[in-house]
Amino acid sequence: DGTASPKKIVKLAKVADHSGVVNTSWGEPLHYAPGEDIIVRHGAGDYGVVKKDIFAKTYDTTELK
Repeated sequence: DGTASPKKIVKLAKVADHSGVVNTSWGEPLHYAPGEDIIVRHGAGDYGVVKKDIFAKTYDTTELK
């Protein structure tokens, strides 16, 4: 009917505590900075980096509290 709703997918995430790089499934390395970025694990060997403020707006962490 043309409607959609977000799928609940549990992902592991961690606030970066040092500078570094993660590998993505598409082969592009993503850099992260301590205190500024969240490292999100999408799957085995597949990570993403999300800015803290964007993470707070786009990820639901209510079940963690």
